[in-house]
Amino acid sequence: MSPTYTDILTAGEVVALTGKKYHAAQIKELNHMGLSYRTRATGSVVVVRADLPMDKPASEKTARFVINV
Repeated sequence: MSPTYTDILTAGEVVALTGKKYHAAQIKELNHMGLSYRTRATGSVVVVRADLPMDKPASEKTARFVINV
């Protein structure tokens, strides 16, 4: 069975992202990382994949060098 992709991180992925098991600690870590999240009525944390920096396209940076002679 192949894994399914959803727009919301699984509970295990939130644990892997934050390194924390408990909801309050996950929230503290997400705040520290500056990531957006929501909380459910149960206190569990919801993180949307689109809010993660790795899913956002990297901006192309160009460097221009001028040599004055």
